[in-house]
Amino acid sequence: MISSIVIANPVIGQTFHLNAQIMGFIIQAHLLGMILSLIPSGKIGNRYGHIKIFAAGCLIFGISSLLCGIALNGEMVVFFRFIQGIGDGMMVASSIVLLTKTYGRGSRGRSLGFFLFSGYSGYITGMTIGTILIENTGWKSIFFIAFPFTILAGLAAFRLFKNFKSPDETNTDKFDIIGLLVFSPSIMLLVLGLSDLTSPYSAFILIPGLTGLVLFGLWENHFENPLINLSLFTNNRLFKYSIAADILYYISIGSITFILSIYLQNEMLISSFSAGFILLPAFLTQAVFSPFAGHISDRIEPKFVTAAGLALIIITLIYYSGIREGTDIITISSFLALSGIGFALFSSPNKNAIMSSVNEDNYGEASGIANTFEQTGNIISISIATSAFTLMLGTSEITSELFLEFTKSMKIIFEFSILICILNIIVCLLRGNVNTK
Repeated sequence: MISSIVIANPVIGQTFHLNAQIMGFIIQAHLLGMILSLIPSGKIGNRYGHIKIFAAGCLIFGISSLLCGIALNGEMVVFFRFIQGIGDGMMVASSIVLLTKTYGRGSRGRSLGFFLFSGYSGYITGMTIGTILIENTGWKSIFFIAFPFTILAGLAAFRLFKNFKSPDETNTDKFDIIGLLVFSPSIMLLVLGLSDLTSPYSAFILIPGLTGLVLFGLWENHFENPLINLSLFTNNRLFKYSIAADILYYISIGSITFILSIYLQNEMLISSFSAGFILLPAFLTQAVFSPFAGHISDRIEPKFVTAAGLALIIITLIYYSGIREGTDIITISSFLALSGIGFALFSSPNKNAIMSSVNEDNYGEASGIANTFEQTGNIISISIATSAFTLMLGTSEITSELFLEFTKSMKIIFEFSILICILNIIVCLLRGNVNTK
């Protein structure tokens, strides 16, 4: 149900009279929570078992979803979305590791493709039902209904995988508490600074965040059992370039549905129900094509598959940058379907490249790092979008009276995304080959 947050977001904004910046925070808070929990979850899961981390994540996600539904103002929604993101990060980090350990290299791309298929199938179902609920019972219902499902998922997973052992469960190495205490506030400051680039104070937030991350890197180089194994970046070209491709990809596509949902509901005055179904083809085609893309990446070098996906995304971004008043809704939906194919051709093959570039002992770290960079890319993407809207619209509530300024902002954002995609194609082609034999 939480997949329908892009549909609920404009409705929440109307309920609490929020501007574009606060509406962006509702999305960003969840991503920030994920970023803070992904790497620690992967590391702790290596020692104590990833299924325990997954089950705990389900519990946190479920309770925070319930609290989102009883929020009295936009600020409360933002806070509980942050807690929800922590639980989500725990689930995501653990699920990728469990899957990777189960399947070998020759079938890993296909298995990751089916994993993404199941995820996006759930996303589609959640968006469909969520859109209907938002239209008929209000936005709070999507949070209420998420509570029992996530609790049941955690209990089911714990029962099904209770005998699944992590090879490091008996590891007595010290956990990198200092690294975690430096990393968490630093990444939070960095994200908060990025979330309001139009503010004159953003530099005063970004500089301490960047300084903290530099200190974190220096500490990790000298700690025996670091939170992040930096040698994965310094000694592993394939991993390094695949992670770079990941963050560039999410910077380029992370705000697409966020922007188009606002465009459809606040500018075109389309109902949340209709907007949900207009956006749906992007997720539908990604779900359908993800197993196919993953399977191809087991046979063809992932760098070529990901580059093809990015090329498709560029075509759709060119179209989105030209959206104007009176643009045909069916055509928008058709290009979203094409975007979904591009997403599929990039996502599972790139995940395959990342997880195939490390040995089993580093699966938890690799998964945590990859997902952290993905969510950081999403946050940067949303930040760029909200900053562009703030520059063009000020702090006003987004309404149809500001249509011209809004579409100018859209054009700037999507043209920037095109440049990022072109850069990413170069990164993908330079990263080297994956041995799938």
